[in-house]
Formats: sequence, C-alpha cells, structure tokens
Amino acid sequence: MQYVTVKTPSETEIVIERSRFLTLVAPCESEAAAREILTARKKQHFSATHNCYAFITEGGQIAKFSDDGEPGGTAGAPIMEALKKSGVINAIVIVTRYFGGIKLGAGGLTRAYIRCAAEGLKAAKKCAYFLTDRIKFDLSYEDYQTFLRFSFDGAKVASTDFADCVTVTLNVKSELVSAFGDRFTQTFLGKYAYEFIKKEYVEFD
Repeated sequence: MQYVTVKTPSETEIVIERSRFLTLVAPCESEAAAREILTARKKQHFSATHNCYAFITEGGQIAKFSDDGEPGGTAGAPIMEALKKSGVINAIVIVTRYFGGIKLGAGGLTRAYIRCAAEGLKAAKKCAYFLTDRIKFDLSYEDYQTFLRFSFDGAKVASTDFADCVTVTLNVKSELVSAFGDRFTQTFLGKYAYEFIKKEYVEFD
C-alpha cells in the first residue's frame, strides 16, 4: 500500500479577467493541521475576496471543502475535483482570489478554480509514502560490516545504535517483508532474528 502527497508547500499565481488567483498547495496529515494552514493563509491574505479550499487528510479518511463566499459549487467542489484527480492525499489546496472587477459567472468561476488547483498541484513537488514494517535487530560489530554491504530495495535504515552490539532499526515495505526475511536469514545463516515493532507509512525516493 502507498499514497502520494506533496513534499513541501508551494504557490502558483494565475490572473484571469483581472482577478488574481493565488494557489497554495501544502502537506497536512490531519484536519487540525489543515485548519492551521488555512487560518495562517487567511491572516496572510486578510484583504483577499475569497480563500476557497479543499483538503484530504488522515490517509484519505477526511475530505472537506469550502466555497468561502463564492456561488455554491463554483470553488470548493472544483478544487476538490482537481485534488482527487491528482491522486494526492494528506494535502490542502487553498485558492485565494483577489477580485479584479470583472464577474466570471458560475461556469467561468468553476473553470478558473479547477485550473488554478490543477496547475498548483502539477507544480508541487510530490513524494510517495509506503506502508512498512518497522523492525529491529542486533548484530555483532563484525557482522555489521556485512550488513553495510547488504543491499535490499525496499528497506530503509531508521536508526543505528552502537553499544555492546550494533542495534539496527529498519523500515521495510510491508509487501517485501517476507523476501527481506529470507535474504536476511541467508546472509547471516540464521544467526540473527529481527523483532517487529510496528507498521507505519514512510517516504521512499
């Protein structure tokens, strides 16, 4: 299992019929985090006509949007449509509009908000998170040198502690844990066993 989100906040700007549309795309793992970003955005652009938004958080479990004063269905829903179409979750898209004096009509507004959200999402740097098993095992210092030459796609070192022995904590993609276990056992001839800690989503390049 995996999901795609945005790595860092990013902003794009489009001018349509003299109205300025500023689109912020930012990562957020919870509704509370999304609300904090929205509050900060409204403070930053307190003189804007509208701050319309959509967000999907909690691994896709929570999805909300708002027209923020635009005619019903012309802003929040189109932004949400662009967000869902992108496949990005755990993210918020806020489109801030400074009215330029020319009314766009319901159709024009809908097209404008879809365009702004889609282009903002396209410009944002994305990253993939995979469901992993966090595991831990102890190695002798001699065998740790062997481990440093151990190559397995889908495993990522979380931490390494050096004491009487070397304790290594890894995140292994859950779908590959069985294959990893076989490789680990073969490499160390069954000398070591690893301990499962928990499942969690981790970013992989």
